[in-house]
Amino acid sequence: MVSAEVKRMYEAKGIPKLYKMYEKSFNLVDEWADKTINGDLLDEINLHFAMQQLSGIYAKLNSVAGAFEALTIEYENDYILKEEKTFNKIRIQDKDHCKAFARNKVSDLRRYTADFSRYCISAQTMIVTCQSRLKRMSVEGAVKGIKFIGDTSNIPKDETWNG
Repeated sequence: MVSAEVKRMYEAKGIPKLYKMYEKSFNLVDEWADKTINGDLLDEINLHFAMQQLSGIYAKLNSVAGAFEALTIEYENDYILKEEKTFNKIRIQDKDHCKAFARNKVSDLRRYTADFSRYCISAQTMIVTCQSRLKRMSVEGAVKGIKFIGDTSNIPKDETWNG
């Protein structure tokens, strides 16, 4: 989803609809997190499946999080400028007032940004965890001589590999 679509939804008070669109992604991140916490994510098939789903979720949520970040900055700057126009002469304390006023006005956008960006970070962290576990499984398998799927260029020519 591009930032213009997110902006249109925000201005049309369509944020609940946006959350509904991504509810499945949020729930999947939570489910994979629970599986990770409970130690239920131990075999290669589940790790690959988790990585695949979480990568897709990250790709989807990241664009929305970025759009909300941009909107937050845009609206906050607009509110600062509007508030500054109410003063005849702007002093330092007036600038601080304008910034506080603008931060307050975009607090909803900050919450939306936090929701989407934190789920992105969670998905990204779990992707790295899955990659680490898969690599460890591959290395351990290679050391034991089972399920070796790595480089075979260092195996002597006279030996046959039964992997």
